[in-house]
Order: sequence, then C-alpha cells, then structure tokens
Amino acid sequence: MIIENDVKLDYSDVLIRPKRSTLKSRSEVSLERSTKFRNYEPDFLDNTASYHYSGIPIMASNMDGVGTIEMADKLSEEGIFTCLVKTYSSEKLVEFFNKDYPTRTQNVAMSIGSSDADFLKLVDVQAQVGDKLKYVCMDIANGYSDHFAARVRKVRDQFPGLVIMLAML
Repeated sequence: MIIENDVKLDYSDVLIRPKRSTLKSRSEVSLERSTKFRNYEPDFLDNTASYHYSGIPIMASNMDGVGTIEMADKLSEEGIFTCLVKTYSSEKLVEFFNKDYPTRTQNVAMSIGSSDADFLKLVDVQAQVGDKLKYVCMDIANGYSDHFAARVRKVRDQFPGLVIMLAML
C-alpha cells in the first residue's frame, strides 16, 4: 500500500472564477473543436481539409449499454463521438458502417481488444467498409504491456489510414 501525503482538494477548497466574455448569451457558445492527429495518415489527400476531426469533444465509451449502435446514431446526429462495444460481430459492424450516414464515419469508432481474433475482425470489417471506417478504439486493461504495444504497432502498420484510440484502465 502507498500512503500519499500530498494535499488533496475538493470543490469546497477551489473557486473556479469565470473570465469575461464577449458573448451576449449562452446560446452563442459553440462546443465544437477541430484537431489534427499526429500519427494519422489518411488514405486520401484532401488539401481542403485543415483538420482530421471536427466535432464536440465528448465521447460515449465502449462500455456495455453505452457504446451501442442506437447510442452512436443518436449522438452522431449532434456531432458527439461514440466508441462501439467490442462485442458486435463483423457482420453487424459491416452493416452499420455501410449504411449511408456520413455522421457515422466522422463520429463512431469500432472497438477491438488485443487478441488475434480481434485483429482479424478489424481486417474483415475494414476490407468490407473501406474508408467508411475511420476510427478504431483499442481497449485493454493492461496498456503498459509489451503485447499491447506490439499490437498497436501491428494495427498502425496494417492500417495507416485509421485513427487509433487507446482505451486503457
């Protein structure tokens, strides 16, 4: 057991003071943000796109009951991201990504673990949906392991056109 002697603060110890704003109303607030991913090399060259992702930086996790297809569809309409649970079959994922909903490509990630079966599922789905799959969430409890690092390298080498997200406990 480790005993921590650092000072701990809670809400009664801290005051978050808002700064001045030029906005006249809360309705003028935009939560949307845009970003470029350092290790992402899209398969297509689009010189007009200055960012790889643009949306609201809130993500529904790939937990059971949260990262569902129904949740993804509803949240993607609002520009909010979802990582699907990794228990969906290849067939279900192919059916999902092949439907003509552009918000799915921009706001939904397929999730996989670090097993060979998970990697083969990614290969299968990507082969059938092509560039409609832009994001993959790699989920593992032991993100510090050599096995996981090797698996991330393998996915990056095989799929340079995918954005890889890591979900580690």
